[in-house]
Amino acid sequence: MTLPFTAEQFFDVFAEYNRTRFWTVLGLWVASLVAFEIARRVRSRGSRLLTWYLAALWLWSAVAYHALLFTRINPAAWLFAGLFSLQAVLLALAATRGQLT
Repeated sequence: MTLPFTAEQFFDVFAEYNRTRFWTVLGLWVASLVAFEIARRVRSRGSRLLTWYLAALWLWSAVAYHALLFTRINPAAWLFAGLFSLQAVLLALAATRGQLT
């Protein structure tokens, strides 16, 4: 199977993501630690909180990585962005309904 991009192009996309979104990604790491700690302390709603946060991260990946960057080297990235967005919606629905524990 031949990919529509080279390894260099692929790693360039990662480099651009890290360079242009460094502070946001760092903030997401800190927010992840905070969300985990809150979920640990508030067990009754912890699963719901983490599911909402995971939905937000999935949507972030759909837009910030797949739609805005990866599409430059791979047209199939639009499909990935759509699937990540769909998963974000499904996670949000599960969080709303309290279906995950």
